[in-house]
Amino acid sequence: MASQYHLKKSCAMTNLYENLLFPSLRQMMHEKSESYESLRERHVQIMWLEQKFFTLLHTTQGFPIQILSPGIWNAEAGPDFLKAHIKIGQQELRGDIELHLTARQWEEHKHNRDSRYNQVILHVAFWEDKQEKELFTSLGESIYQCYLEKSLTIPIPKICQSIDIELYPYEQFVGSGRCAEEIFQKISEDDLKTLFTSASRWRLKQKWAHLNAEITDPSLRFLTGIAGVLGYKNNTAAFQQLFQWIFPFRQLPKENLLVLAMGVCGFFNTHFQNLWKDSVYYQQLFHIFLSTFSHLTLPQFKLHLHQIRPFNHPVRRLALLLELVCNESFLTLEHALNAFWERSWREISNEKEGGLFYKQLMLHFPQFISTYWSTHYTFEEKAQENSLSLLGDDLKGKILLNVFCPALFHRISLKEDLEQLSAFHLFYSSIPHFPSRKTRYLIHRFFGNMTRGKCMKQGVIEQGAYQLHRDFCLHYEASCIGCPFVDRYHASQK
Repeated sequence: MASQYHLKKSCAMTNLYENLLFPSLRQMMHEKSESYESLRERHVQIMWLEQKFFTLLHTTQGFPIQILSPGIWNAEAGPDFLKAHIKIGQQELRGDIELHLTARQWEEHKHNRDSRYNQVILHVAFWEDKQEKELFTSLGESIYQCYLEKSLTIPIPKICQSIDIELYPYEQFVGSGRCAEEIFQKISEDDLKTLFTSASRWRLKQKWAHLNAEITDPSLRFLTGIAGVLGYKNNTAAFQQLFQWIFPFRQLPKENLLVLAMGVCGFFNTHFQNLWKDSVYYQQLFHIFLSTFSHLTLPQFKLHLHQIRPFNHPVRRLALLLELVCNESFLTLEHALNAFWERSWREISNEKEGGLFYKQLMLHFPQFISTYWSTHYTFEEKAQENSLSLLGDDLKGKILLNVFCPALFHRISLKEDLEQLSAFHLFYSSIPHFPSRKTRYLIHRFFGNMTRGKCMKQGVIEQGAYQLHRDFCLHYEASCIGCPFVDRYHASQK
C-alpha cells in the first residue's frame, strides 16, 4: 500500500494543473520560361510556412502585412493553413490562409462556394493577375489578397532549387511554443511529469463531466460512451445519437439492424450504390432495405467520411456498434469491469502491477468473429488475405481510457478513498499512449527538437499534453501571444 506521504503528494499533483487553469483559485504565370514551369503550388505552401523567401508583403489595397504566425499546415480538405495570426495595417486577425499560384484559382477551385473556406482571412497568390478581382467567401464576405512575386528575396529558379518538396508536409506545424523555451526546456524531468500527470487527471474529470452531461440515461451511459469512441473524433456525436436511436430496436435481427443503420447514415444513396455495385453482400443488404424499410420515414445521421482509412471506415464501425446493441456480453461489460476492479485494486502497488491489471482488464472484452468483416474493410469485391479485427486491442484501450477510466475516477473520488485513488493512478499511468497526428504536433509544439519529447510515449503524459493544448494552446494556436500559461506556471512556483 502507498504511504501517507505518497497519497498526499498524489493529491497535490492532482490540484497543480487546476491551479494553473484557475489562478484566482491559484494567375498561373505571366511568362513561360523553363524555371517558371517548375514552380508548383506546393512550393508556395512551403514558402509560406518557412517565411524566408519574401519580405514586406502588402495587400492589394496597399496595407502592410505582418505575419505573427503562418498558421498550421492543413494536410486535409480545406484552407492550406489554419489558425494563422496576422496583422494588416493596424488590424489584428486570426483565421485561415489559402494559397494559389494565381488569384483567379480561388473561384476556379470554387472556394467561393465552399463553407470550409469561410474563415480565410488572407488569400496569397504567387503571381498577380492581369485583371485584379475582389474575392469573396460563400457568406459574401470580402477577403484580403496579396501577391508574393514582387516581394521575393531570391530569384524564382533558386526558390525551386532550395526547396525539397519531399521533405514536406512532415515539417508542417507552427513553431514550438513559448512554453517549450521558457518551461519545458528548463524544468526537471520529475517536474515535467508531475505537470502533465496533473493535467491528465483534470482531463479525466472533464471527460466524466461531458459523459454525464451529454448522456442523461445512466443505464446507457457506458455503452453510449463506447459508441462515441467508435465514431472517432469526427463522428462521435453522430454515433452516440445513432446508438441511442437504434437501441430500442435491438430485438430485430442483427442484419436488419445493420441495414437500418446503413440506411439512416446514407449508405444506400446513389453514390454508394455505384461504389459498391460489385459487392454481393452490399446488394443483399440493399434489397432488405428496399423491401423492409424504404417506405418508412427515417431520421438521417450525417457522417464525415473525408480522408478516413478503410480500416476505420464508419460502415465497419456500424457493424461493431450493433454488437453493442445486440451482444449480451457488451450489455454486461460495465458491470464485469467494475467487479474486477473491486476484487483486484488492492493488488496494485506500483506501475508494473498497474500494467498487469490493464492487460487483465482487456481480457474482459467480448470475443467475437465476424465472418464478413474479418475479411473485408467495407464492401470491396475481393476479400482481404489477412484477418481484420473489428475490436482490436487499440480500440479496447481507447474505450478504457475514454469511458471506463473517467467513470471509475469519478466514483473513487466521491468515496475520498485515498488508497484506492492511489491504486487507480498507478493503473491509469500504465495505459499505453495512442500516437496520432495530434501527438506528433504536440511533441513539436511543446518540445521542439528536445529529446524530452520521448516522454509523450507514456499514455498519461500524452493525455496531459492533449488537455494542456485544449485548455490553453487551442485559444492561441497561431502564435502564443496572449496565452497565460507560462506566466501562471512561473507564478505557481513562487
